[in-house]
Amino acid sequence: MQLLVRPDPFPDESLESYLLRLAEANFIESYGLLSGAVRDWLWQHNHDAAGAFPLELSRVNIYHANQSSGLRVRALKLVETLTDIDRLPLLKLALLHSASRFCNGHNAVFRNGVDIPRCFIRREGVPVCPSCLEESPYIRQHWHWSAYQACTAHGCELLHRCPACDKSLDYLRHELLSKCSCGLDLAEASVSPASEDKLQLSRLVTGDVFDSRNPLLQTQSLSVRNGVLLWHFLHTGSAKAGDIELDSSGLASAIGYFEDWPASLMQELEAAASNADQKLLKDFNKTAFQHIFGDILLASRWLPVSDLSKNFVMATVMEFLSSLVDSHPKSKRANVADLLLTVPEAAAVLSTTHEQVYRLYQEGYLELAFKPQLHQKLAAYKPAFYLRQVVELLQTRMQSDAGMANVYLPVR
Repeated sequence: MQLLVRPDPFPDESLESYLLRLAEANFIESYGLLSGAVRDWLWQHNHDAAGAFPLELSRVNIYHANQSSGLRVRALKLVETLTDIDRLPLLKLALLHSASRFCNGHNAVFRNGVDIPRCFIRREGVPVCPSCLEESPYIRQHWHWSAYQACTAHGCELLHRCPACDKSLDYLRHELLSKCSCGLDLAEASVSPASEDKLQLSRLVTGDVFDSRNPLLQTQSLSVRNGVLLWHFLHTGSAKAGDIELDSSGLASAIGYFEDWPASLMQELEAAASNADQKLLKDFNKTAFQHIFGDILLASRWLPVSDLSKNFVMATVMEFLSSLVDSHPKSKRANVADLLLTVPEAAAVLSTTHEQVYRLYQEGYLELAFKPQLHQKLAAYKPAFYLRQVVELLQTRMQSDAGMANVYLPVR
């Protein structure tokens, strides 16, 4: 098998869009026919990789693979060699699995040096900009992101449904780049001006530089911008943990929320501390930190970095906790600074690993709030360590500015 024509990829083009253009350039009617021919060729040249190459366009990207992502990469590398001239740029355009994690354990995908929460990928259709299609008929990768709500190049709303048949636009299903399945040329569809909020949010996730005191807009890292947007979405109750599709309308309020930073979060945390007595079922020194403050620590630590110089959300949380402990000194009667942290929460405060927290407990630097059972390892998610002791340990041992896990004790 040989693909004689190699179209040049656009830097912002999706892998699926390029494969459709590749098929069209080589006079192959659909991706289905192209993938079938590629699968047959792979069976002859690499039996294992052949089974990892999807026949459906919607499944071809690498991040869809579970156990066989390595084989999927191998298959795409082999397909890259099917031209006489330069190799096909398939891996460069692909969305890869990322080792990074966002708040509450959300998975990430990786492309061109940027981590994106997987839950930011649209699952029900991919909208288009008719003006962009008129200029160049290919699908932009950022049209796949739920946070990208308006075309920044033309200042217009994205088109989600066909104006002729009202069907949801989904080129992954219909294998059409610039037309609806009903035959309408989407490049000829009319567009509506987008609101400034939607345009600003779209510019934020595509890397624009802003002259603003808003810390979200000041952040240069696209990965951190994505992480802060996800944090806000989860923090305001618009979504739960797990890989779910996010409603893009819930992202629009994020920029406004950070205009009053850090007061916006500080007021919430101070209100929770002030009302803690009303939520108590047991004494403070027997109450979980999460019962009063929720999952603020676990949600804020990875955005997707833990370095406080870049993770301004976690830096604000730590500023609050330090102030909370300082303003509530140890007394005969337990107070809000004596709440109990789990191993992951203690690791978040100390900016270290779970293993280091266990070592700190074993070496006597951290005291358990209960008597452990003999020969039984402390459960990771059981409230066990006093907030006061963990914060004081951080204050005495200091934290590195390097952003790496803080090693309080040497490895044995």
